[in-house]
Amino acid sequence: MGGDAKAWRRAATAYAGITALLSSVSMLGDRLVPGQTDARAAQLAGDALPVFAILGALALLLSPVAWSGAFKVLGEFRRGVGRLPDYGPHPGTGLLIALTGAGALAGSRGGLMGAIGGAAFMFICIGAMFAFGAVDRARGQARLDRKRRGEDR
Repeated sequence: MGGDAKAWRRAATAYAGITALLSSVSMLGDRLVPGQTDARAAQLAGDALPVFAILGALALLLSPVAWSGAFKVLGEFRRGVGRLPDYGPHPGTGLLIALTGAGALAGSRGGLMGAIGGAAFMFICIGAMFAFGAVDRARGQARLDRKRRGEDR
């Protein structure tokens, strides 16, 4: 791992620690000072937490480490969804389509918005497993390709 990635990992760890501290002080402020609802530390932590969380999340999402990792995973997903030489087509494609349709039918009692909501719910739940399988297939194919080329022993 490069120095830039280590620096971003340290920054993310520090950010998580500060966020945990702020949220703990905010949630426990009334309990730390019983009967005093205007505990200043709890109020300041509660006010700072959303702003700090939004700014920190934006900084982490815009970091070069986050983008390079996201694009790599998206590329693996795209490759894994298709037909791979040693794995063939993704076996979960039909199941994803069928269960998304079943979710739409189940939600259709609530009208068009219910059908869209049911389909979206099933697509998100089953789609996560589908995406995990696609990335795993792509990584397995990449390992087999490297082994064939003699790069991986």
